[in-house]
Amino acid sequence: MFLRNSKGLQLATGLILAVIAFATATVVVFPIVRDAHGDSPQVGPNQSKEKSLLELEKLRQNYAMVKSIHIVADAKVAVFGASFRVGKGSYEYWAEGDSYKMKCHTDPNVGLLADVDVAYDGKQFYFLDHASGTLSYQQQDVMKTTGALPNPLFMPVDFLSIDDDDCHFCALRMTDFKSASAPWKNRSSRLEVKSTSIDETTGDVLTDLDIPGGIKNKHLFKFRLRLAEAKDGKLRVTRIDRVGPDGKLLTTMRLDHFAPSALGEFPRTIDLEGFDEQGNLLARMTYTITTLEINQPTQNSAFAIGFNEADAVWDSDRRIFVKEKKLKVLRP
Repeated sequence: MFLRNSKGLQLATGLILAVIAFATATVVVFPIVRDAHGDSPQVGPNQSKEKSLLELEKLRQNYAMVKSIHIVADAKVAVFGASFRVGKGSYEYWAEGDSYKMKCHTDPNVGLLADVDVAYDGKQFYFLDHASGTLSYQQQDVMKTTGALPNPLFMPVDFLSIDDDDCHFCALRMTDFKSASAPWKNRSSRLEVKSTSIDETTGDVLTDLDIPGGIKNKHLFKFRLRLAEAKDGKLRVTRIDRVGPDGKLLTTMRLDHFAPSALGEFPRTIDLEGFDEQGNLLARMTYTITTLEINQPTQNSAFAIGFNEADAVWDSDRRIFVKEKKLKVLRP
């Protein structure tokens, strides 16, 4: 998420979020095993590490096997600080092969970036800025994203994010899942089990993992994931944090209300919170996923943005306007 007039503090797409301590988690030192009735768990890190790696790789492969996808989410946004603001937003995303399209909207009073539509149809990249009414296009796809809200489709796999100082605001694409990336190979090989405990309310086995991240704004960060294993054996990623070198949680994401899909158990609600460098709550966002359609037929024209949708159209390759705004004639 990006905030306007934030004095240089940029909340990266996907994750402006909070610090909630894991320090109170109960560390258990022998392997988790349930009896025939699903009771009396015993715990061990080696078994947890192997199972966790298998689950994360399975999740990545689920994305890799998707042919087409359409997701719609509503968002509630609150921005804290000297000027408290609340509002709503929405995010819609389509993808098939290397083509994609997204539409991002937020209420103006929240103070985020202006509404944009972004698309790539496999041949041309389109960017429609609703504030100016200008559509620009070019032949080459653009990895960086400038929407005000993060893409909810990729939030459950934020630990695969490529957004760091080497590629500021670079967004995941469905094509990124077709093969294991170098960053993921490095991260998965260095995964550590930090603690294993039992949720006293649900009985779920909770495993907290640390995974190397990267460098953001010249500061190292790592991912901290929480996997919850229910009594029926289903594992879900229920929390993803970004943790700074001083132990402070830079970002937090909570995933809940899971439903079965071709991607596995997919969360229908996603909560994000963000703190500033002093630990003050900066922003909070709650997504509600209203539509998730997978492997449905898609027309290629759906990944383009028509010239008729804009007041002006700019050809970025030739650096000329192919459609100019009509001047308003002031009548006496």
